[in-house]
Amino acid sequence: MLDHLLTGIGTAFSLANLGWILIGCLAGTFVGLLPGLGPMTATALMIR
Repeated sequence: MLDHLLTGIGTAFSLANLGWILIGCLAGTFVGLLPGLGPMTATALMIR
């Protein structure tokens, strides 16, 4: 059971996943700074 936990932690903290987390945080901060653009509109723009 401990080996599965360590595998999950290793996957969560891999370089690729940490990069995606950084990109998501930067995009969320940028969207939060724009006046009049809410989370629903931002999600629709990113999907399109």
